[in-house]
Amino acid sequence: MTAEATGTGLSSCIAVAIAHDQRGSRSLLSLGQRIGFGTVVDHSDYSQIEPLQLPFFLMHYAISDPAKAQLLHALRRSPQFNVRFAPIILIMPDGPLDLVHYIEMGFDDVICLPEKAPILTARFNNQLGQEKLFIEAEGYLGPDRRRMAGGDAANRRTADTTHTRIIIVRQPGRGVSVLKRQLVLRGRSDAAPTHERASSQSVR
Repeated sequence: MTAEATGTGLSSCIAVAIAHDQRGSRSLLSLGQRIGFGTVVDHSDYSQIEPLQLPFFLMHYAISDPAKAQLLHALRRSPQFNVRFAPIILIMPDGPLDLVHYIEMGFDDVICLPEKAPILTARFNNQLGQEKLFIEAEGYLGPDRRRMAGGDAANRRTADTTHTRIIIVRQPGRGVSVLKRQLVLRGRSDAAPTHERASSQSVR
């Protein structure tokens, strides 16, 4: 583990590597250090996250798809609020791969390597300080899967099922805040607000 840095942005966040072996873990930890995370740890140590510390989960592509889905489900059901709504990013090599498939699986972003450092940093920083739409439905909690074109539209639709729209913002040093919750009833296009928060404090 590196010494924790102080400041804003990624330097105040923790990168958690999830890989199928030590070699993959080392690769992800090295990536987290190069990008500028204040702390990088293997997933076996992520329980050490402080209450207001914002984690980024970096998942290695070589993990099987069923295992990826299980890990996503476990993280999104974590009792730790900042873990449940943390950015979960798939890291994979550049090539003819179906990125939309992994967006639909529930990843916040899919990053292909190699990539220039400034672009990588910008992609990770895009998860901070901006409103993000999460969808909570039966069997799924994660980013809005309709945000990318292509793929199987039927799998990305939520309008025909009852679900909750959750608008969050992730802030270094503060964690995750919920700005608004909206319940969307099955077969209806209107959203009924069920709970709103405008506080910058994390919700527990």
